[in-house]
Amino acid sequence: MNIRQPLFQDLQVRRAIAHLLNRELILEKIMFGEYKPLTSYWPYLYEKDEQSNPLMEFDPERAKSLLREAGYDRLDQTGYLVNEAGRRLEFTVAYVSEETEKFLTVFVEDCKNAGVKVNLERYSWATLIKKMDQYDFDTVMIGWSGTLFPDPEQLWHSRHINEAGGSNLPGYQNPEVDRLIDSLPAIYDPMKRAEIIKKIDRIIYQDVPYLLFWEADYSRIFYKNIFGRPETVFSKYGSGI
Repeated sequence: MNIRQPLFQDLQVRRAIAHLLNRELILEKIMFGEYKPLTSYWPYLYEKDEQSNPLMEFDPERAKSLLREAGYDRLDQTGYLVNEAGRRLEFTVAYVSEETEKFLTVFVEDCKNAGVKVNLERYSWATLIKKMDQYDFDTVMIGWSGTLFPDPEQLWHSRHINEAGGSNLPGYQNPEVDRLIDSLPAIYDPMKRAEIIKKIDRIIYQDVPYLLFWEADYSRIFYKNIFGRPETVFSKYGSGI
């Protein structure tokens, strides 16, 4: 969610929208139970039996309550929530893959039932990259991959929020997160670094700059034995005789 946009500067709004994502239904009915809800920005830092962050569960009534607290307490003629100034609670999701539409439409419908208007805009990858580089979006759907040695600097430090083409896509800033990130370069112990990053993770998670979808703690490998090999082969360095 682009916190540079006035709508998403309200934490209550961001938390409300998080409660309108029905992960349980999507994972069961559409994703065939192959994934589990994502509750961390660095899930691989946590042990199997270690709790990362509490799941922000699908809860439309909680979402409506949070939106009322944020000032969206009335409906317009089309049935969508507006605030006292008459501004409708509306935003657009920018995305690339047609495959994602099957669960984005579930999200759109659940938001509609709660009085939130969500539009879907599909772009080519080149166009979406350009829009992200210029931070020209309300929300954008992207995927992450992990790194061997996690470093939150590029993604989360406030010094990067206005860099063209930067990775702090939400425009996130939190002084405590900045302080913790600044403390990392002097720490070489990987366990101590991991504990600090976990603290960062818990702070960011509560600030809801992203709607985290789901993860799988495994990789899929497809293997089919279609190749054969001769009983004898020429050696690499021999004469071949």
